[in-house]
Amino acid sequence: MNGVNYTPKQVLVVGGASLNTIIHLKNPSNPEHLCDLGLRDWYFEPGGTGLGKAANLSLLGFNTTLHAILGKDEAGEKLHKELLELDIKLVIEHSLNKTEQHTNVMLPDGNRISVFISPPDHPEDFKPQSLDTAIAKSDILVPSILPYVKPVLPLMKASSLPIWVDLHDYDGCDVYYQDFIDCAHVLLVSSEKLPQFKHFMQSMIDKGKELVICTFGDRGSLALDSRGDWHECGVVANTPLIDTNGAGDAYFSGFLYAYSQNLEPRICMRYGSCAASACVQSRKLFHPDLSVSHIKSTIENETFHPFRPSIP
Repeated sequence: MNGVNYTPKQVLVVGGASLNTIIHLKNPSNPEHLCDLGLRDWYFEPGGTGLGKAANLSLLGFNTTLHAILGKDEAGEKLHKELLELDIKLVIEHSLNKTEQHTNVMLPDGNRISVFISPPDHPEDFKPQSLDTAIAKSDILVPSILPYVKPVLPLMKASSLPIWVDLHDYDGCDVYYQDFIDCAHVLLVSSEKLPQFKHFMQSMIDKGKELVICTFGDRGSLALDSRGDWHECGVVANTPLIDTNGAGDAYFSGFLYAYSQNLEPRICMRYGSCAASACVQSRKLFHPDLSVSHIKSTIENETFHPFRPSIP
C-alpha cells in the first residue's frame, strides 16, 4: 500500500464473534476484599474481536464482511439475531459445538477478568475454501487469531492482498502466533505481556513488515514504520469510561481507516485513539455514533494526553 493512491472499500474479517456476559464491580480489585465484591451492573452483549472490528470498520465507511462460526444453540440464535442488526455482511457457518461465550468481570479501573464459558470453536469439518469468494471480493484481509482461522491463512497469502493482524496480548515467544505473524503486512500488538516491545517491533520491520503498532491502554500507542521512523500518540483526554471491552478493536479500525486514506502514521494513531475513546463510552464493542466526521471533530476540538510509557 506504500506510495499508492488506493482506498480499499471491501474488508473481510475472519473469526471472532461471541455472546458475552458483562459484569461491572463496584469495588477496586483489592485481594483483601475478594469476598465482598459489590455489583454495579451486568448485561449481555455480543462480543468477539472479529465482531468488534467489523462493526467499527462499517461505521467508518468500509463494506465489511464477517465470517463467524456459531453453534446450533440458544446462544447462537441470540447472537445471530444481534449480528443481523449490524450493517455488515455475514458469512455464518453453523457447528454442532457450543457458541463461543465469555464472562467479562469489569473492574472499576477499566481492567477485566475474562472467563471463557465456551471457548472458540474449531470444527474439524471446516473447509477454508468456503472463503474463496469472499477473499476474491476483498481489498483488505483481517484474520482473527483463532485456531479455525489458521487453515485460511495460505489462501490469504496467495491473494497478495494486504493482511492486517491483531496479536492482542502476544508475549513475544508463543509459537501459536507465528503463522499469523508470518502472513501479516501490518501488525498490532498490546504491550501487556510484551516488556521488550520495542525490540519486537524493530525485529518485525527488519523482517519486512510494513508497519507495527503497539498499544498501551490508557497510556497511548507507539508505531514503527518501514522507513524506521517511530511515532507516538497519547489517548484522548477527559474520556468518560463506561466499558473498555472492544477498545483495542476500535483503535485498530480507526487506524486502518486513516491508513487507507494514505495519512501519516502519527495521524492514523490519532484516528485509532479517537475510535477507542468513543468505544469506551458505550456498552457495546463500538459507539453507535462513531463516524469519520466524529473522529475529525474530536481531533480538532479535544486534547490528547502525552504518550507516557518509558522506552526500553
